[in-house]
Amino acid sequence: MNWAESLSVSRITNLKNSLRTGIDKTDCVGGPVLFRRDCGFTLVEVMVALLIVSVAISALLFQMMSNIDNTAYLRDKTIAHWVALNQLELVYLENQKTNQLIDRERSGREDMAGREWFWRIKPVQSLADGFVQLKVSVRASEDDESAIVTVLGLIDSYHCSTSRCE
Repeated sequence: MNWAESLSVSRITNLKNSLRTGIDKTDCVGGPVLFRRDCGFTLVEVMVALLIVSVAISALLFQMMSNIDNTAYLRDKTIAHWVALNQLELVYLENQKTNQLIDRERSGREDMAGREWFWRIKPVQSLADGFVQLKVSVRASEDDESAIVTVLGLIDSYHCSTSRCE
């Protein structure tokens, strides 16, 4: 007798036994089991599986929200850096034209990327004569305590205007 015939003989035997006792001793795939109720998952198994899936999904959701927050922060920091560099470049151009050093603090606002940014330029006297360090800080609102970004620059009074250089 080959394996296929022995399998069909065992299934017939199991069927005869189940008809006598009223208990089906085959599971959903044909193997012997004690009770028919073992064909599916128990409520506890389903609840544990749902708990594992819900923990995994909530962890992924938390990670996605964290990434979204970081992206918004980096966007704001990049735009604030552009605002600071723009103000520093305006001071450089003014310095090249007038050959004057900044001696007092300046502040203002600039619109960029659909938002209003508040900047402040603080001149810091350097140890060398004829040089001033500029500290440009940018805030999202006028009353913010800390700046989003701070850029440092240096201007000097050792270049001449075009009328004196010729």
